[in-house]
Amino acid sequence: MGKMLNYIIILAFNAFILFNIEISGLIVICFCFSLIFLGLEYVLTNSSFVTLIYVAYVLASIELPELILFYPIVIAGAFRLVYNEKNKLILLPYIFTLPIVLSNLHLENSIILFIQIFGSFLAISLVYNNIRYVKLTNELIKAVDDSRETTYLLKERNKSIVEKQDHEVYAATLRERNRIAREIHDNVGHLISRAILVNGAIKAINQQKKLEVQINSMDEALNIAMSTIRNSVHDMHNESINLYEAITSLTDDFNKCSIDFKYNCSINIPTEIKYSFISIVKEALSNIAKHSNATKASITIREHPAIYQLIIIDNGNINKYNDDTPGLGLTNMRDRIKVLHGNINIKMENGFEIFITIPKIIN
Repeated sequence: MGKMLNYIIILAFNAFILFNIEISGLIVICFCFSLIFLGLEYVLTNSSFVTLIYVAYVLASIELPELILFYPIVIAGAFRLVYNEKNKLILLPYIFTLPIVLSNLHLENSIILFIQIFGSFLAISLVYNNIRYVKLTNELIKAVDDSRETTYLLKERNKSIVEKQDHEVYAATLRERNRIAREIHDNVGHLISRAILVNGAIKAINQQKKLEVQINSMDEALNIAMSTIRNSVHDMHNESINLYEAITSLTDDFNKCSIDFKYNCSINIPTEIKYSFISIVKEALSNIAKHSNATKASITIREHPAIYQLIIIDNGNINKYNDDTPGLGLTNMRDRIKVLHGNINIKMENGFEIFITIPKIIN
């Protein structure tokens, strides 16, 4: 039940009294004074001061009994503000002054007397229930918000776990591809190489013209098989490169300064971009080790909806760098990015920064 509805009910009790007594100017003034208490909670924050005003109202009713007629309105306005105090002792004046109020109800109409007493207790009950309702509503809203926040955090955590699992599966898949590529290269490749050498020896000592066609055909087939295996192993090796693990390996082996590596990319990164980023990071770390006095550096690789981004920053000073005549390493960086239709910017303000962007669609 809303606060406004509570006040309407309380005013209705007092309106009933006004319809059963003779209205005078004094009663109207007393009614106006009682209405002031309804607005105390909007203009006053000091509950002790409100209590003082309440006690003064009750004491004034000893000399002016007409004030008691509107006691339900007074108790409703004052009780709401003081009840929220942590120190509940402030409610004692409201309890101790209630007998004073009842003792001054010298009204001839017993029905009005009953309504006045009932209205006083009803006012306290309505205000108390409304305060509890508001408190429970706020707790419910907080619980719903906490539940939504928890649900969101759980979704984000599950998403993070799934992404981590996907990356782990992806990394395991790439390692398995590398293992298979090595097995093919070391075992099958060597066997075919041996077969080619044996076939070449047979071809060299062969004296029968009838076998030349078969030997040449065997030599051609073995060479084609060897080329096919080489291409397959090469493609498998290129596809099995894990950019995150490759950069992590480079940063772990670097001991010139501390490096903060941040990586946020999906699984499917083009091979040429992987090779370019790995080569650029190698060159950048080499420059830091040889030419910079940096104490810390950061490497960030991000994937955006339309671009891949590589940012390398250190806090050192490289005096040998000249934008007009850059070194071979920086020239190679520019050439690699140019082939991929990307952009590279190099800054030397408060350290050294390489900022690279490469579009996802490479023409």
